[in-house]
Amino acid sequence: MIINKKIILSLALVVSVGVATFFFLKYTQPKQYKLVEIELTCNADFCPGNGTAKVYDGVNSKEECQRIGGNPIVYFGIGGNELYHACGQK
Repeated sequence: MIINKKIILSLALVVSVGVATFFFLKYTQPKQYKLVEIELTCNADFCPGNGTAKVYDGVNSKEECQRIGGNPIVYFGIGGNELYHACGQK
């Protein structure tokens, strides 16, 4: 009976170390950003035109875009507030 307890405890320890290693490696790796092409359409009189643009997928802020070397695309809202839209190529 003692041998069975030792085997079970050893297996539990190995599984615990494996799970901890998996999560450590998953969340400590640098994030990979994929460059995607989006279609731009605009129906207003003041738009520069329609077309396509290449932007980085998964970038959620202007600061993150600047950190990876991208060109933040921002719009200015009511009162001059800056609204982050996407992260373009430099």
